[in-house]
Amino acid sequence: MMPANLPRQRPIRALPLLAAVLVSLVATLLVHSTPAHASSGLFSASGRVCMFKAPSGAFGAGHVGWAFRVDSDAWYFGATEDTGGKPNVPPGGDTGSWSAFGSFDRVTAEFRNHGANYYRQYRCRDWAGSDARRARSAIDVQAHNGYNLLANNCLDKSIAIFRAFGINDLPDGHAWRPVPIPFPPFVRMVPVPRPPNYYFDHMLPGFEGAQNL
Repeated sequence: MMPANLPRQRPIRALPLLAAVLVSLVATLLVHSTPAHASSGLFSASGRVCMFKAPSGAFGAGHVGWAFRVDSDAWYFGATEDTGGKPNVPPGGDTGSWSAFGSFDRVTAEFRNHGANYYRQYRCRDWAGSDARRARSAIDVQAHNGYNLLANNCLDKSIAIFRAFGINDLPDGHAWRPVPIPFPPFVRMVPVPRPPNYYFDHMLPGFEGAQNL
């Protein structure tokens, strides 16, 4: 039996104070870990994309660039322009890709002034539930994952960025054609690029009509 004259234990009053401190600390960390552009409205769930066409590119097969909106008038845009005539560039090589950020007025001005009458038209599409963060990462991936004239060209890269943005119904930028070979399985599937001009004119589901720059 415990001695009767021992003092009674008092309730621990530090726990509510400790809990309040922890809540305050977590709230502070959340505030400071939120990117500034996210709090300003960038990378919202509703976005818009545009494809820009240079009809004289690639000896008349065409060339395209891309743009996607992350806020009411904030856009990432760019293209893969010139590999120095090389049909294949390994990953990490110079693909001639460029990108920029600005208002839509800047987007159209940059494409309009990129060579005399080079880019001539664009088509756009709104897309709810977009993932602009993922598309922003795709810009870097497409700039550094090499280049292939048949299956990783300017059109393929634009499609990849749009798909990262969330647009999930775009056709591939190339088809696959069987080619006979002299050993099993005796047929090899090879990519056949779709001309960017044709893709721009006929294969952009849900996009608005072409606008002149």
